[in-house]
Amino acid sequence: MKKAMKHKHLSALVLVAVLILSLGALGGCARPDGPAVSSPAPEVSAPAPEVSSPAPEVTLPAPTAKIADQATDAEGVYNGQIDNNSIEIQMSPTDVAAFRTTEVNDQLEGLEDGDRVKFGYKPNAEGQLVLTFIEKME
Repeated sequence: MKKAMKHKHLSALVLVAVLILSLGALGGCARPDGPAVSSPAPEVSAPAPEVSSPAPEVTLPAPTAKIADQATDAEGVYNGQIDNNSIEIQMSPTDVAAFRTTEVNDQLEGLEDGDRVKFGYKPNAEGQLVLTFIEKME
């Protein structure tokens, strides 16, 4: 009988030791060489800045005289078609112009945005710039 009692006490003692070791392993997750684990920082919200006046309007530089006049040998970058009868060409870093294409629609085939082009143009009666020819530069 004393043997059975010893086994019960020994089993209980082993069970308590296993529980203590398990709780210690689960409770002490922080490494001694790592940073301490703390609770998350509280959220801080800053008020939105007040806008007292509307943003200033951006003034673009005026086009150069070359855009306003006609040309027979201009160069630029084809920016794409605006509508069925107009395209846009970047002539310099600050000069972008729209050109009517009624006389050269067949010459636009194969042009892609970003292509360097050589072209000629002249003003029409309404003051619009009309392309007289356009070709992709190699």
